[in-house]
Amino acid sequence: MSNIMYINNNTIENSYVSQQPYPAFFYFKARVNKDWTFDIDWVCENYHQITGLPATQSGSSFSSFTERILPQARHRFLQELSTALKSKSHIQLPVPLICEKQSVIHLDFKAAPVHKEDESYYFCILCPLAPKMESPTVKKQKFLGMLIHEMRHPLMGILSSIDIIRHNQKTNSMDSEDYLSVIEQSGEALLGMVDDLLEYSESLSNYREDQEGLVNLNELFATARNLVLSNIIKKRLRFEMRSHSPVPECVRTYPKRLAQIINNLLSNSVKYTDFGTICLEILSCEPGTHGLDLIFSVRDTGIGMSEDVQNRIFTPFFRGDSRETGNPGGSGLGLYIVKELVESLRGEISCRSQVGLGTEFLVQVIVQKP
Repeated sequence: MSNIMYINNNTIENSYVSQQPYPAFFYFKARVNKDWTFDIDWVCENYHQITGLPATQSGSSFSSFTERILPQARHRFLQELSTALKSKSHIQLPVPLICEKQSVIHLDFKAAPVHKEDESYYFCILCPLAPKMESPTVKKQKFLGMLIHEMRHPLMGILSSIDIIRHNQKTNSMDSEDYLSVIEQSGEALLGMVDDLLEYSESLSNYREDQEGLVNLNELFATARNLVLSNIIKKRLRFEMRSHSPVPECVRTYPKRLAQIINNLLSNSVKYTDFGTICLEILSCEPGTHGLDLIFSVRDTGIGMSEDVQNRIFTPFFRGDSRETGNPGGSGLGLYIVKELVESLRGEISCRSQVGLGTEFLVQVIVQKP
């Protein structure tokens, strides 16, 4: 709902709240007095569930709310609210609110005048500020642009090597072997890109076709383990699967996306680990703000990564230094795909690693009760 309209009916609160793109944090009524002061009637106070603050700290009055607005924004908010109430005009502005541990969330404040048969007042609502989303078309164009740029390098290596061999008759067998090696490596790089692009295409298909449904978490994690088990045995690695807290037998989520996240992370760990252990760990599945927060990790004792590589590991086509990554090939799309899928489940992924000691990926996604 981009523009606030005058509405004259007895279901203004329910109607207005239902039209918001995100769940309301709280909302209230404001009545203007004859002396131009205004009184606030608190209609619904539940924003402590979002801010992480206990209800006793959240407060139940308008003043307790305004006290948590960032000081530099508080004066402007009160001034514009007062002006809008006096002029009976609409108001919409961002409000930065201080939450648990002094973190800040940005809310979208809207207020509209309401006229009923027995009373007139302002109805005010605060919602999460709608994120600025990049359109799928723009995102696809950027991706294709990066892909074309990445494919030029191995193609140029192949074509230039063929050209040298063809036009230099004096090329000895040793030199020819070097050029053939360049062609082979470039071809393998292109093949790796094709494989990763197929995986990327599959992830898009999973995103479009995946339907939310009941998922048995233990079975899902066990299936992911079985898919990499042969490579684990081949490399003589040890595999551990743990759970630190009771896990619901079933949850509601998007099974294809969650499965691909786990599969990709496990495959990545096996690829970069030559000895030691791969560990898949379910850390918790506890009630959160929007459902159940499923948190799990994939940890290995592989080659690890420097801090610089960790900062760029989720960037599309980033492959890092071959001396550090072991040059396993591929286009650098694997972890980018994982991050996209995690975010589609309203989650987050982080990485911590140390060169020579191993890597751990920590994933938090939102699932629902059956």
